[in-house]
Amino acid sequence: MFKRFFSYSLLLGSLFFLASGCDTPPGANNYMDGRPSVSNFEIAPTKIEFDPAVDVQKDTTITFLLQVDAFDLKSDSRPMYYIFIDNEEEPSFSGEFTLLENSASTYTATANVLTTTYNFIKYKVLITPGDIETSNGNYIQSVITQVGLTSNAPEIIETNAPITVTIPNDDEVKLLYFTAKVIDTDGQSNIENVFLNFRNANGSMLSPQPFIMLDDGKFEVSGDQIAKDSVFTKVFSVDKNNTPNNRTALYWAIDKTGLSSDTLEVPFNIVK
Repeated sequence: MFKRFFSYSLLLGSLFFLASGCDTPPGANNYMDGRPSVSNFEIAPTKIEFDPAVDVQKDTTITFLLQVDAFDLKSDSRPMYYIFIDNEEEPSFSGEFTLLENSASTYTATANVLTTTYNFIKYKVLITPGDIETSNGNYIQSVITQVGLTSNAPEIIETNAPITVTIPNDDEVKLLYFTAKVIDTDGQSNIENVFLNFRNANGSMLSPQPFIMLDDGKFEVSGDQIAKDSVFTKVFSVDKNNTPNNRTALYWAIDKTGLSSDTLEVPFNIVK
């Protein structure tokens, strides 16, 4: 059975920041004079939320309404928007603004973004005075998060670690790799953390805070071999200063709404 660790929040997204790409906005007597520039960017919605009582896990479309002021544009040029999903290097969506009726400098655009109600996503919205490949003006950027609906807790389907380790007699240091294969049917991006701790023979915990297992592919730092392969790793060492003990390794995972997997218990013994 799984349990809910944290209260469910209906606030499923927020505008993290809104910043111009230059230190000062375009204005009189500054270095942007005469160059294409954008300012006063507005976007709606600034938070993306789904109602768990009404919405279901499905494909859906988010409609962003964008407005920006632009100045000193090149001939036949208009502001552009680019929407990047999570950490991608190329935008998934892009488009051109249209001059607002009866305005000399305010432009609007509507961006329809395909998504799913169960995915956890960060949208980076980049606004430029013209095409990103040719524009040499400033830019504006904002980041909006979407936290998806979820009904399934993560599941640990496999663990791997030595059950018995012998304490070395010399100056040898043994590196011990603990791994856990974790899946989440609501999407791997829904996994918040994978934890490992050890229960002593007397029932106490080895660490007051659990150790965090990583899936970052940074072998020299975390011991994890391949990034984002759903195998999470934590590395420890044993040397001649360790003492014999019989412990139980405890593995569990939580998702971004606080749902927890079952806790897997595996013996772990250090012997002479």
